[in-house]
Amino acid sequence: MRWAAPDADGNVYVGDTWGHTVWRLTNTGALRSPSNFPDPPQFPPNGGNNQVNGIGINPANNDLFTIDTFENRGQIYHTRDASNNLWYCRAEGQCPSWAGQFGSRKQPSPTSDGFSNPRALTFGDGHIWADGGNGVVELNPDGSFVARFGSKGSGNAQFKSGPKGIWVDPSANLVYTTDSGNCRVLVFNYSGNQVDQLNPNGCGTGTGQMVAPWDLDVDPVNKLVYVADSGRNRIDVWSLNTHSIVRSIAPNVGGTGLARPRGVKLSPDGKSVYIADTDHDRIVRTDLQGGNAQVVSTGADTPEGHFGGPEYLAWDTSGRLYVSDNNQRVYVFSVVG
Repeated sequence: MRWAAPDADGNVYVGDTWGHTVWRLTNTGALRSPSNFPDPPQFPPNGGNNQVNGIGINPANNDLFTIDTFENRGQIYHTRDASNNLWYCRAEGQCPSWAGQFGSRKQPSPTSDGFSNPRALTFGDGHIWADGGNGVVELNPDGSFVARFGSKGSGNAQFKSGPKGIWVDPSANLVYTTDSGNCRVLVFNYSGNQVDQLNPNGCGTGTGQMVAPWDLDVDPVNKLVYVADSGRNRIDVWSLNTHSIVRSIAPNVGGTGLARPRGVKLSPDGKSVYIADTDHDRIVRTDLQGGNAQVVSTGADTPEGHFGGPEYLAWDTSGRLYVSDNNQRVYVFSVVG
């Protein structure tokens, strides 16, 4: 709720940010009749989103999982039909691939099994891992609750804002997260205990610092963590051995650098870095050192003809790239080259 304001007739008007409406109350908090104006938007139809953000793919069947920041719910889609062809939503209300939804809005607490305007989601080691509001919520593939860890703050195992990015390492039973408000990466074991941290130096533009880190990806073999440092318009590559930034990737393509990049993913072969250049509405690809940069897509071949702010990236087992976009859609691309 935001900005309560009274009038001379005893009404109190309250702005409902996420409900997209204004409520009219009595001065004791009771609803007036009519209680609100205009009518809040209807809940999106099955398969629809108001604000899709984090996405994850189950490699066992290529099911797609998404998180909706405004509606505080996750959604499940079967991306393959009975003939193993790509299945998708064709238009509003026409989404045969939609399989269900999970979660609801709940205030963050140590026992909360819901969401509070979530951003991040991934799928790893047979489970969904999502932003529960200053904590990570672990769910089964059907969306049922398993566990929650993390709390609000700036101390051990705490988030000031986030997690904005989540990555799971099944070989080591570790969960990597970005704590955007404290500008750091926190690493947890499956029991929810923090076992490592990158950047204990706080937010800033100095050596070894980040500003508003968003999504992340991990190269466990070489012990490197790729972080979308959105506030510094670059991708930071952290070493888990030295706990320092070993290089930053800030490509200039066609005279244009990155602007608030929020998504980053290594290619399936581990030879390229894919970046969601959010404010420039494009996907950029570089080599591991940040060279050979090129624009992979501006969304020109989508039905809308452009991106509206791409954020999170994911790969399926066929090497297709999934992109969540701020126009309430997830796009799927076949990548060549």
